[in-house]
Amino acid sequence: MVSQTSRPVTVARSLTLRVTAAALRGIDTGSLAVFRILFGLLMVWEAARYWSYGWVSALWIEPTYRFTYRGFAWVPVPPEPVLYAGVLVVAVLGLLIALGVATRPSAGLLALVFTYQFLLEATNYLNHFWLTILYVALLAVVPTDGCWSLRAWRRGAFTLAPAWHLWVLRTQMAIVYVVAGLAKLQGDWLQGWPMRHWLPGSLSVPGLSDVADTVWLAVAMSWGGMLFDLFVVPLLLWRRTRWLGLGLAIAFHALNRDMFGIGIFPYLGIAATLLFLDADWPRRLVARFGWSAGAGGVGSRRAGSGVRAHPGVERAASRPVRVVLTVWLVLMLVLPLRPFVYAGEPMWTEEGMRLSWHMLLRSKVGEVHFVVERPGQPPERVDPREHLTPRQYRKIATYPEMIRQHAHHLRDERGPDVRVRAIARASLHDRPLQELIDPSVDLAAEPGRLPPADWIVPLEPYPCDLLGERRCREADSPWRPFGRS
Repeated sequence: MVSQTSRPVTVARSLTLRVTAAALRGIDTGSLAVFRILFGLLMVWEAARYWSYGWVSALWIEPTYRFTYRGFAWVPVPPEPVLYAGVLVVAVLGLLIALGVATRPSAGLLALVFTYQFLLEATNYLNHFWLTILYVALLAVVPTDGCWSLRAWRRGAFTLAPAWHLWVLRTQMAIVYVVAGLAKLQGDWLQGWPMRHWLPGSLSVPGLSDVADTVWLAVAMSWGGMLFDLFVVPLLLWRRTRWLGLGLAIAFHALNRDMFGIGIFPYLGIAATLLFLDADWPRRLVARFGWSAGAGGVGSRRAGSGVRAHPGVERAASRPVRVVLTVWLVLMLVLPLRPFVYAGEPMWTEEGMRLSWHMLLRSKVGEVHFVVERPGQPPERVDPREHLTPRQYRKIATYPEMIRQHAHHLRDERGPDVRVRAIARASLHDRPLQELIDPSVDLAAEPGRLPPADWIVPLEPYPCDLLGERRCREADSPWRPFGRS
């Protein structure tokens, strides 16, 4: 007879064995191959956009001052030829990944190069850059070249791979969807902000563009985005609703592409969502058109003898891989929690917002200038627009940490005995402009530290009914379209 104390242990052991068995179950390698190909081609396209739009110069060369991530100020900006060469390296490595040539080494090198570029300038932060880094790092760990690759053509294709190869990549996108949905469970979003500002100038969908300025559509689309993020993963995981989930995901990302033009993210989101389909869907699709993929995939060197199961099937991942994946999973669960534990409104303070999948949640505008005070001399007013690019100024005007960082730069330029105060005002979601930074604080003396920062002025309550008429709005609203973040 099993004792009461041993029963939970028995249940836990049984559950562990079932999960392990499911993770080691062989799955078709076709879905992994399609994601690898699409991801590699997206990286080639991203590099081409940097060249064609002149972003190498605009983002990394033209700025005379750069903002850094906390703890990464030591990352140097290389010479101009190296910056252009880095973009070319991204394209080459992306092509190698798509072709399946030394896939994991290529992905590892690409992760280093892309992360380095990511760290060069903090005002260039975008959530899809962070997602790209995570996925390319996972591709350096998870084998995805079992079929439809030059490696499979040379050495023979793998018919099966361990299921955990696929589930790791699925989990990354599942976390993005769910956390993004949880982040939308807050008052402003559910009452239609900031969608009310975005729709009139961004929505071009036939039949909806004529009513883009209505409150009901903004509220409906805000709720629709929140419900999609929260429930698309269960829809994709249940076989009966999987195609509904995929259709909604494609429509969602296509709408994002139409409204915001946010680079490769809509395409990367669709590519990652395809991972939730049955692992053999690419092979079945190829067969439907009457093409022969062979048991191991198109490009197998020998029709039959080169086809085999991945040696990792029915064998757990190595200890180093388990350690890497454990660290990754812990980070993916912990980093998004930061905005929920810090005091104050994170969309106002920006504390914990990065790396947390709080995507397209807020619209802010602001204005800032600095007052430099020297002993025995009149105060000096410094307008940061005189030495920052327009993009940098738009970011710094609403990011308290960047304001603090720039105050340190002014101190370093003018000497250690100066005081630097910031006169900063900002507006979140059509609220009246209010102070963002305590104007009496010497920011040059404030060290970079973990939040919360007591020199950020708390967000004032909304003076009006969000769903009603703007009866108490200021006549001249501070809103400007570039406030989207």
